[in-house]
Amino acid sequence: MSLPPERGQKDSVILNLFQDLRFLAQISTCHSEGIARKNPANSIKSWIATVVNSFAMTIKQVLSAPYIYPCHCEGEARRNLIKTQFKTNWLFTNLFKYFHDEITTLILSLGLLAARPAERSSRLDELVSLRSCQNPPRNDNKIFTPAFTLAEVLITLGIIGVVAAMTIPGIMTKNKAKRFRAQYLKTYSTIAQSIRIMKNDDVSLDPLTYSGGNSFYKTFATYFKSAHLCGTQASAIQKNNLCYYSGDTSYKTLDGKSTPSYTRFDDGQFLLMDNTLIMLENPYGSANAPLWIHADINGKSNPPNRLGVDVFTFVMTSDEELVPMGTKGTTYTDMDKYCNPKRSNTPNNGFACSRRAMEESDYFEKIFAQIK
Repeated sequence: MSLPPERGQKDSVILNLFQDLRFLAQISTCHSEGIARKNPANSIKSWIATVVNSFAMTIKQVLSAPYIYPCHCEGEARRNLIKTQFKTNWLFTNLFKYFHDEITTLILSLGLLAARPAERSSRLDELVSLRSCQNPPRNDNKIFTPAFTLAEVLITLGIIGVVAAMTIPGIMTKNKAKRFRAQYLKTYSTIAQSIRIMKNDDVSLDPLTYSGGNSFYKTFATYFKSAHLCGTQASAIQKNNLCYYSGDTSYKTLDGKSTPSYTRFDDGQFLLMDNTLIMLENPYGSANAPLWIHADINGKSNPPNRLGVDVFTFVMTSDEELVPMGTKGTTYTDMDKYCNPKRSNTPNNGFACSRRAMEESDYFEKIFAQIK
């Protein structure tokens, strides 16, 4: 079985043949116009004979052309038959379309010959006005108009849709992962810079040296540009969609099945201009104890609000250096237990992921793939 011919392809052989035929017909018409007044019948007969011969020559050359479209089928005889059938069908399908003027002239010429001598003059005027040398025939070089069928368009759109469905989610995930990693690194840098400035200003970084213990967060917040204070447990944290208050279940562990203890986030909160929510916790309540600094890098109002995905914990060590939770010497270092999206037996799962997010450039891509 032969494959269907390619649509829209111009065939130079047929184009040249048709142009030759139109040229011969025009020469014949112009010649007839000059001598028809003297001997209309003979001149029209001569013109008809010329055009008919040109048509016959065209048909013969088209059918004898080496090929129009390749035919992938078995057997030389079968291939020749397919070629001949296609050429013939194409020729007679498009003959009237591309030779409308010539065929119309032939019909008028035959009518002229059949008319009575008294009527031939008026009919000759009609023929000459149609095929005047002052109005040369169209130079239509487009034998085939490039186009696609509805089926081809639908198939192409279907293929594009399948490819898009396969690739776009991956591209979006990668872009999201890059955005989260950039925000994570920015948040870490902002907090670390504020701590360094406080040290340079000789301002205490020990919460217990401040009156009431929880007032440290107010001083700390002044080292961030335009920070909005949410409050502390002692002064009742604001109950809104920006701050994390008692009884709020917005935050989840890494596996998404448990809610971390609110008491891990209640020693002062403030909101940054880029919507990052900073939450402090002094877990040990002793002098020079490590201070936990939690950061929701895209804000509580934006999901997924899960430890290890958009909520990360940093630790200000006793020597006043900021390190990610999970680093050696911090409270949670077991990655299998505290940074495992498939483990759901601990309310602290996700705290240790801060170290992985810092050290692994593709951490967010992997975690997004695991928590789908």
